[in-house]
Amino acid sequence: MTASSLAFPVAWRSRRRLPARVEAIRDLRGSVERCAQYAGLDGDALGLFVVACVEAFTNVVRHGRGRPAGAPIELLISAERDALVVELVHAGEAFDAPQRTLPVELAHYPEGGLGLFIMQAAADRVEHEHAGGLNTVRLTHWPAPRHA
Repeated sequence: MTASSLAFPVAWRSRRRLPARVEAIRDLRGSVERCAQYAGLDGDALGLFVVACVEAFTNVVRHGRGRPAGAPIELLISAERDALVVELVHAGEAFDAPQRTLPVELAHYPEGGLGLFIMQAAADRVEHEHAGGLNTVRLTHWPAPRHA
């Protein structure tokens, strides 16, 4: 598969500030779904990518450390020719994401971390960055090749 065989039909960008509350998941889900559909993503790929984004948002809200009270989470979505990218940017302490894979037996999986596995399984790339007091969780989906 070459880069030229991958393409979303349109380019699109969205930027929103969401409150760092679990109740904002509905707004996050709707924004990601609309942007992804506009970019041409649908079916199982859309559903799984949205789940990954919800997991990322939930992790930021529930486990983020050092975020100032009332500080929002910035949601950036871009659909380019070669990728759909969702970024969650938030103030706080750095998060060093472990590189995990799911063990064969779920019973042996440590408490916590399953959301990270879901993100890794449902997105083509998951990145965690920290610079200048800001954390960025970036989830990337590359489109399947289009057949003529």
